[in-house]
Amino acid sequence: MTQDHAHLLLMKLDAQYDWSKESPPDLDYQAEVRRLSLLKKDLDGLLGIALELDTQVQDAYFFAQLMHLFLAGDAAGYLLIVRFSSFGNMFSAWLESQNPSNVGARLDVREILDIVERVVASKGYTFIPPEALDRIYDGRNSFSHSPELTWWDRFFDYS
Repeated sequence: MTQDHAHLLLMKLDAQYDWSKESPPDLDYQAEVRRLSLLKKDLDGLLGIALELDTQVQDAYFFAQLMHLFLAGDAAGYLLIVRFSSFGNMFSAWLESQNPSNVGARLDVREILDIVERVVASKGYTFIPPEALDRIYDGRNSFSHSPELTWWDRFFDYS
């Protein structure tokens, strides 16, 4: 999905849901957790790792995330995060270096993320590129506390 297409989807969802709500009224949390448990098994097998499913999320616009800290190989010191918004079956995924000396380390980030994006999307979720979420929030809601809010804040962060 391009950043422009992602922005259109974000605008559409923003128009449907009030920012003051951490999740839409029709979010079936238990069903979503079961769905993610099955997805986790698929990703574990394809990536050859054991992802952690974090469902203990509170006061947030997302309901769960999958994580894995790579401890060996070319990806050593990188944390994979796949976060699931409470809105619109959206997800985002990225790798973060947990070790400043890793800068320039050989890592095929794109290959890992491609697998994650493909598998998660095949289960009915829509991938939103992190770059699209970094855009300044320009939706229908107005806020006095911070003019620098982003789409990340709106759909994927803690409230």
